[in-house]
Amino acid sequence: ANTFSNALNGKWFRHFPKPGCISPYSGLGVLTHDAMRTAGEKLKSMISDLKEGNMETQRRDKIFGEFVEILEGYLTTLTVHSKYENDFLFPLVDRYMPGRQRVANKHHDHLHTLEQQVRELFGKLKLMSKSELKNSKEAKGEIKESKGDPKDTITALSSVLPQMVDFNRDHMRYEEDHITPIMRKYLNGREIKKLSRRIIKSGTHEQWRTFLPFVITHQDYHQRRVKFLESMRIAFPERMQMFGMILYLGIGETLFDRLRMDIPEIAPRNTPGHWRLW
Repeated sequence: ANTFSNALNGKWFRHFPKPGCISPYSGLGVLTHDAMRTAGEKLKSMISDLKEGNMETQRRDKIFGEFVEILEGYLTTLTVHSKYENDFLFPLVDRYMPGRQRVANKHHDHLHTLEQQVRELFGKLKLMSKSELKNSKEAKGEIKESKGDPKDTITALSSVLPQMVDFNRDHMRYEEDHITPIMRKYLNGREIKKLSRRIIKSGTHEQWRTFLPFVITHQDYHQRRVKFLESMRIAFPERMQMFGMILYLGIGETLFDRLRMDIPEIAPRNTPGHWRLW
């Protein structure tokens, strides 16, 4: 019955062209970098607007809410990405080209110092109500547990956040210029797939519930989102429905429907568009 139904609906003869220039690590490498680069520029613009403060309350609250969401995603993605680079990628690359890991680890040490400063200021800022960003005297004492002036916290964050974003941008560029070429030259497809599967298993489920929607949302254009999911499909085809569930809960409905048309494996069983290749 399933065979007849697939043939009748045209699924049985569906053509899946071989993806070009996509490896199991494409999504976890350059495309993750691209998402952080895009989100980083948004964060710098938002913190600059919040620092100036010359805007209507409704617009300020909207910017603040978006800023909190993007920065939480950025920090979680940075944590996951740095961990699997330190634990799996750098040691593997160092076998072929000793010394590259040492430079990248120094970058990570400085990057995490800046990250810790951002996290401390961000934690203080989240304890303060959005209404406390107002200049009115009534808003100053609305939330008792928050201490200090939110303006001072925003000013401090507007100084250290761009430093972290810019340093991370330069660090990612170093990786793409000096580490990614080594992978492409020396590692075969089976080894890269094994590496990618180990990486996907390394993070917690809560981290991946933030990581995946963040990377998908902050790609520059839609085809990069498709490429990311194609990369994940090569590395971990049996978890595509789990990835789809995470994306369904973490991104907009319209974007999910567009992705489901391109990567039908993310759709739940017995729903329109569902298809499993593997």
